[in-house]
Amino acid sequence: RPLMDQLTKEVLTRYALPGPRYTSYPTASAFVDSFGARAFQEELRIASLGDQPLGIYVQLPACRHRMTSCPCDRLARDDLAQTYVHGLEVEIALIAEALDERCRVGRLHLDGGMSAFVSEPCLERLWRALCSHFVIDSKCQLGVELIPRVTGRRQLERLRTYGVSRISLG
Repeated sequence: RPLMDQLTKEVLTRYALPGPRYTSYPTASAFVDSFGARAFQEELRIASLGDQPLGIYVQLPACRHRMTSCPCDRLARDDLAQTYVHGLEVEIALIAEALDERCRVGRLHLDGGMSAFVSEPCLERLWRALCSHFVIDSKCQLGVELIPRVTGRRQLERLRTYGVSRISLG
């Protein structure tokens, strides 16, 4: 059926709610001071007990080019991107360690206009860190947010080798 035929009053009403300005999870409005290191460790302990594959969300916080559609007001420099990816490498290792043996990933999303932020060497480092600490399930739903204006064929080909199955356009 054509999309317009599916837009009923019920559907429009259900989705006519304010949403986050960006797609990070959890949204910034869910952050509270009372959720500290201990609470995070407890959540990781609980997550390590499950048998379902994990979902991982990686937010990349800045762009190499100013985007009019992006709420981000920071421009990334290569040295800052390298530092940020190093921080992600450390965090990935710590989280994987806290999860013990439960490191199978069924959903992975790289968000924040990855093509505008991450150089190919940074992307390689991030991917190596994820694959060295987690098992990316063969049926993993792997998604990325891309900025069409700055995404090149080479990046798309690289992402294809990783198994990207979903692309959101920023």
